[in-house]
Amino acid sequence: MTVLLLTCRDDFYVPELVADAVRALGHPVLRVDSDLFPGSHTLSIEHNQWHLRAGGVAVDDVTAVWCRRRWPGLGLRVDEQWRWGCAAQGRSLMGAWLRDLGHRVVNAVDAEDAAEDKVLQLRLAGELGFFIPKTLVSNDAERVRAFFHGVHGAGGQVVTKLLAPLVASMKGDAGFFYTAKVVDDDLRFVDDVIHAPQIFQQAIDKELELRVQVIGDDVFVGALAATAQDWRLQKAGAWRPYTLSLETSARCLALVKKLGLVTGAVDLLVDVDGAEWFLEINPAGEWGFLQHELGLPIAQSLARVLTTSA
Repeated sequence: MTVLLLTCRDDFYVPELVADAVRALGHPVLRVDSDLFPGSHTLSIEHNQWHLRAGGVAVDDVTAVWCRRRWPGLGLRVDEQWRWGCAAQGRSLMGAWLRDLGHRVVNAVDAEDAAEDKVLQLRLAGELGFFIPKTLVSNDAERVRAFFHGVHGAGGQVVTKLLAPLVASMKGDAGFFYTAKVVDDDLRFVDDVIHAPQIFQQAIDKELELRVQVIGDDVFVGALAATAQDWRLQKAGAWRPYTLSLETSARCLALVKKLGLVTGAVDLLVDVDGAEWFLEINPAGEWGFLQHELGLPIAQSLARVLTTSA
């Protein structure tokens, strides 16, 4: 029985870590690049039986699937006028297949899609007792102005970020937007927010950025000294070990379970007083840097989940 790693062509290092960990547990593993379906891979259902051919190899005995990157249609080479329609058909069939596999998929498709909802994340995190920055999600310019002036009037600052990613990419290239500070001059253009709702939050006076990777009942944490508005833009500094408070660790585990997930990457901040603040959770967040820099056995934890999920 095969453990399948569903990812994309430009994804390296982490899939190899997980594949090696699965093999070490005595299970066969196959990588499938989702962006090559449709177009190169084939997927069929007949008489209630699914048939996958990836790279010319038939795979009909899937024990478990790790949905690391579910991007069907991204690599299609067809006329531009047909690309969207072909990709939509591929997403539909791949989704049906993964839903049929049920509990063997990490994370379940519908749960992961629902968990991308940033508003839901904030609501559940608040119910669990996380500290949450003051937040406005809106495309109402008048409300954005009032929020900005209210925060600034109290001596604070405002940052903004997107509700959803604009591109499917591992590279952080064109179309990728980072958390940014809102300044007075930005208000000249605030009426444009009518076209695209955004998240606005009071900035936390932060000392550390935390990435908390939950896998099953395991919690792995790395900390980075906060020197940029968005840690993904930092040019210096190294991740270091960090011990979460017992309360925050329990809340991270509970949040993942409430969202119906098996694994998720939680982003937190530690302020100058040592309080831990919730920002968001990414169901398919990156964790390879934590294993690489801190030696955390994240791939091994995921391999155990995958090989016991059938």
